[in-house]
Amino acid sequence: MKSILLKDFIIVGSVLKSHGTSGELKLESNQKLKQKEWVMIEINQKPVPFFMEQCRELVPNEYLVKLRDYNNVEDIQKFIGRNILYYSTKAIKSKKQIDESILGYTLIDLERGELGLLQDILEMPGQLMFQTTFNFSELLIPAVNDFIDEVDHEKQVIYLKLPEGLIP
Repeated sequence: MKSILLKDFIIVGSVLKSHGTSGELKLESNQKLKQKEWVMIEINQKPVPFFMEQCRELVPNEYLVKLRDYNNVEDIQKFIGRNILYYSTKAIKSKKQIDESILGYTLIDLERGELGLLQDILEMPGQLMFQTTFNFSELLIPAVNDFIDEVDHEKQVIYLKLPEGLIP
């Protein structure tokens, strides 16, 4: 079961303002938001989930969102200025700009064991790559959802499930 402690989340945006009279919010987020999903909003230093009935992107990184059961301006005023949160392992998997605080974490493949320290995060056309040194050679690992099993911030370890043939 996933944790719902604030320390396990990162801030990816904020609630900018209300929009219209039907309870819509204008959000800024560096994560892609999708309709029919949950959005986590920080309230009293705790991540609180809210279901998005409607979500549409206005411009890159700005969204109009309608939360379930919040139907007027008065209901949503308490959200203005609040942080939008993303579960840290999910954010690392999908962010275009990965939080560089994970540099220096140990990369461990669940099959092969320790691969080395995360030395850099390289932006390549179409995706991000984790850079490490393995067996005295540079190793680049795609930083994609399917390859990242878990990020343990306490132990400073990134657990990977890499496909056969990716590691020489």
